Amino acid sequence: MLTARIVGLAIVIKLVIPHEIPVLGDIGEFYNCFFLEKKCPSENISFWLYNRATQHHPYLLRPGSESNLRHAPLSENGTLLVLVHGYTGHRDYSPNSELRPAYLEHDDYNIITVDWGQAAQEPCYLHAAYNVEQVGQCSVELIRLMYDFHPEILSIERTHVIGFSLGAHVAGAIGKRFKSEFNTSFPRITGLDPALPLFDSLLTHSEYFLDKNDADFVDVIHTNAGRKGRLYQVGHADFYINNAGIQPGCISNSSCDHVRAVEIFAESVSSEAGFWGVPCSVQAAQFMIGFVAEACTLGPERELKNDTSLVLMGEYVDESTNGTFLVRTQNKPPYAKGRLFY
Repeated sequence: MLTARIVGLAIVIKLVIPHEIPVLGDIGEFYNCFFLEKKCPSENISFWLYNRATQHHPYLLRPGSESNLRHAPLSENGTLLVLVHGYTGHRDYSPNSELRPAYLEHDDYNIITVDWGQAAQEPCYLHAAYNVEQVGQCSVELIRLMYDFHPEILSIERTHVIGFSLGAHVAGAIGKRFKSEFNTSFPRITGLDPALPLFDSLLTHSEYFLDKNDADFVDVIHTNAGRKGRLYQVGHADFYINNAGIQPGCISNSSCDHVRAVEIFAESVSSEAGFWGVPCSVQAAQFMIGFVAEACTLGPERELKNDTSLVLMGEYVDESTNGTFLVRTQNKPPYAKGRLFY
């Protein structure tokens, strides 16, 4: 069904996808592009276990081998993080390269990195978008097996799924599939600048992209909204960084703007100052046509110097948080400004 939607929307998509991402082009450009077969395990999707003992020599989890999974060298800390890269990524690409060291410096987590790079390679964005659902399916099967073989360590209650860009929609697919098959939800999914192309709510049904129904709590960080990242609210709590489209310190570089979401979230794991936001109102249409400078605007009456409505963003967000929030940052690391909003 998604393939038909993609083909039918091809002309409209040209208006939505950033110019640097190939859309249709000569079919010869796509000779390495493919749609994943509807089967798991897949030779094009691999799963790697990292913790403090394995971080320099990760353990390849093989869903087809019970012995391999039973002997996985898990940390006794039962917290499980599932990290998912996006388009053109791999297991050592964002968010993995930033989040794994940040988390493992903080504590001995069990981190499963989903590597679907072969199915998300350049210039195959259309195929990668289609493959999102199948990557989610195979990831759920691997996670379920790990729960079954290690119930004394791993549990759904201590699982956090984090995806960057197109990987945020894979995280959503993981949440949807798990909820559908087991009638229960992950406690938290975090979307780091979820990809916009082919995943705009105006063009695509929500069953294909991350939304707030995919976990008990879905938090989202927007840093390149309206270009590589989605603009509209996605989760329970959406945080719009600076103007949400262009980030300070990034000089006309949308990739820099896009990955800033990952850098900020990684910093939040150990930041003492923290990232704090204030409630704001998303002005999507006005922002896209340049009528307002920020995607999420504050009311003129708000007094920011002593604002009691500040909410913490990042790893330690209160999972009862709901709404849209504006967060200010520095233009270089450390990005956190603490409670000093301006």
